[in-house]
Amino acid sequence: MRFLRKCYGFSQNVVAKKLNVDRSTYSYYELGKTKPDIQALIQLCKIYGIEINDLITK
Repeated sequence: MRFLRKCYGFSQNVVAKKLNVDRSTYSYYELGKTKPDIQALIQLCKIYGIEINDLITK
């Protein structure tokens, strides 16, 4: 997720706001400390214009 975020030039705050979560929650997603729920995964796919398989296999 960090790679995609950086490619799009987004900060963690921007993506967190789009997901309606705290920045620290999103940071934990990137660090692998927690995993996003299915709704967050779907929203991330919309943000980055990718398929869910591309997101979860990278």
